[in-house]
Parts: sequence; C-alpha cells; structure tokens
Amino acid sequence: MVLKNISNITFIGSEDHYNHFFKPYDDSFALPEHIVSNLNLVKIPVEIKLYVANQCPHCPSVVRTLTTLAAACPNIYLKIIDGTFAADEAAEDKIMSVPCLILDGGVRLAGNIDLEQLIDIIIHTIINNNPSSLTTSSLKTILEDGKADWIITKMLEHNTIFEGFIGLITHKTWSVRLGAMVVLEEIAQKAPELALTIAPELLKLFNEENSSEEGDITTQGDILYALGEIGNPSVQDDIDKLIEHKKIINEDVLEAAHAAVESIKSRYIQISKR
Repeated sequence: MVLKNISNITFIGSEDHYNHFFKPYDDSFALPEHIVSNLNLVKIPVEIKLYVANQCPHCPSVVRTLTTLAAACPNIYLKIIDGTFAADEAAEDKIMSVPCLILDGGVRLAGNIDLEQLIDIIIHTIINNNPSSLTTSSLKTILEDGKADWIITKMLEHNTIFEGFIGLITHKTWSVRLGAMVVLEEIAQKAPELALTIAPELLKLFNEENSSEEGDITTQGDILYALGEIGNPSVQDDIDKLIEHKKIINEDVLEAAHAAVESIKSRYIQISKR
C-alpha cells in the first residue's frame, strides 16, 4: 500500500499494523531548514528500507520522521516493512532488531535515526563517493527519469561498471534493457576496456541451461547485442565458442549471436582502415 498517495513511500504489512504505525503520523511535523536545504542535493533516486515491528515502542516515531523526509524529497524511495509480516524478507536482510534502516549498498542504521547523519550518508557516501553501490532498482529509476547520462558519467568517473547495472542489461522489461544498452554503447565508445569488464558476467548466462520461454529468449538476444557493442575480439572468440559448443540452440538467439560477431568484425575492420 502507498502512504497517503505519496508514490515514493510504501508499506508492507497488515492493515491493523498500518493503522498502528501511521495513526500517529502528524502533518505538522516539520523538518529543520538545513535538512530541507540538503535534500535539494539528492538529485537521483535512492532506496531506503525501514524494518519495523508492531510491538516496537520507538518505531512509530521513526516512521513519522522518515515518511516526512521522503515526502519532502521525491528522490528518496522509502519502503517500510513490518518484519513480523514479511519474515522471509527480514531473514534475508538479517534483521536482528528494529527499527533498522538499510540504504543502497547495504549501509545500516539501527535505533533512533539521526537525520543529519542519514542525509550525510545519502549524499556523501552513496551518491558522491560510492554510487557503485546503487541497486538495480535505483539505477532503473534513474534510467526511467531520463538520467542515463548521469550513470554514464559516474561509471566513467569511478572507472567501474556498477554492480546493479548487470540487472538492467538482463531486466525482464524491454525498455529497461534498451536504456541499459544505450548506456553500454556510450561506455564502449569512450572507455572500451571498462565496457569489456561486464562481458564475463553476460557470457556466464549462456553457460546455464537455456530456457525456451519467449521472454528469456528475447533477453538473450539483447544480451548478445550488448556483447556485440562491446566490440572486443576476445568477446567474439567467446561468442564463437558458445555457438561451437551449442550453448545457443534457439534459432533467433543464434541469429543474434552471429550478428554480434559480425558487429565486432566490422568494427575492427573500420579501426584497421583508419
């Protein structure tokens, strides 16, 4: 459910627990002016998960503080999870006590939340110093906000392909994969050696059992297109091996593999003529 129709705040839990946490929600609660000013520096989407429990005496006040923060900054995506309702997710995130806040990249804050510390972590640790920790979900939102150039710039600045980026190339939604391929094409042109670093992870997907599902086949074709855009002869050799060892059996995917090889060959023919 979405809190008060604020699309960047969601709650996972029962209706009764929702009322427990949000009845104390007070619209008159105001953020300090310097916090509001700092929120203007949050230019890209950042995901925050807050784990709470119905019996926790401190959780409602933390919920109020963070919902006010997220309501004031549309780039902060707050997901509030009732740990007793979503026990599997809480176990996966190794939640031992509440309230517990998890930011992009696994940064954790427990107990009462210091807003200044939280904003400092968001701006200086996640966005400025370590954007490589951004999740696939956050990077997807950045793409959908039309800020692909920001991803390109930051990956070039840090000389790394963000961990969450692989999830964009393999995303089930075609438009997300398309946006990621545009990013990868730009990286391949400006920093070919950097683009090459993602190839092993993409190639690894073809060493598993191929699925006959249409969605998977389409994704595999897009992955091969991306490998072709990387344009390195070593990638061509790897694709040739996939074909030779019959790791690619679907006709459409096989056609995409041959197209990727030809793309790489033609690129290096052009380079040799310069």
